[in-house]
Amino acid sequence: SMLDDGFRRGVHEHAGGETMFYNRAGYSFPSHRQQHQRYIVIHETMHAFHMALNGHSTWAPNWITEGMADSIAHHVYDPEKQQLAVMVFDRAPMNYIETGLREYAEGGQPSIADINDDPALKRGLNFFIVHFLLSDPERALRFALFRDRLMAANPHSEATLPTANRLLKETFADWQQIETLFAEFVRGVRPSFHIA
Repeated sequence: SMLDDGFRRGVHEHAGGETMFYNRAGYSFPSHRQQHQRYIVIHETMHAFHMALNGHSTWAPNWITEGMADSIAHHVYDPEKQQLAVMVFDRAPMNYIETGLREYAEGGQPSIADINDDPALKRGLNFFIVHFLLSDPERALRFALFRDRLMAANPHSEATLPTANRLLKETFADWQQIETLFAEFVRGVRPSFHIA
């Protein structure tokens, strides 16, 4: 399917799938683990949805695009009841809690603004920001307002990070308090398991 659709890169070292802008199709690379396959399908579908919202993939920073895709794909599936729970914080298949804590320490305890302004992919930190913003009703509503304002601005490429940073600080009434609460949130995170 990938070759027929003109997608030539194929399976590579650091991805379980990809969603391509040019045809808005998501691809799940071969995997023998059903849990991983479900994760990738949910993750790539979120990317396709993200692209469909504004017609391109660069209108939001990594912490939103990858953070939302990883957060929603972090799931628990009950095969007997055929029930899927998404946006699960502390659960396999990926341990983004340990990853996020490591990235936070190695990065010198970066703020949300610092993470926003860094184009490098930091999956654990992105995961933390999304869960932090959604963990309080008022923050979740302001996050939705921020997302809507960012979509309306519809920035491209180089304009995305500064636009997102400005809108974050305009949307949240007391930005310094948000940064303080985020640091407290991360300091309070404790994983319940370790993948050996």
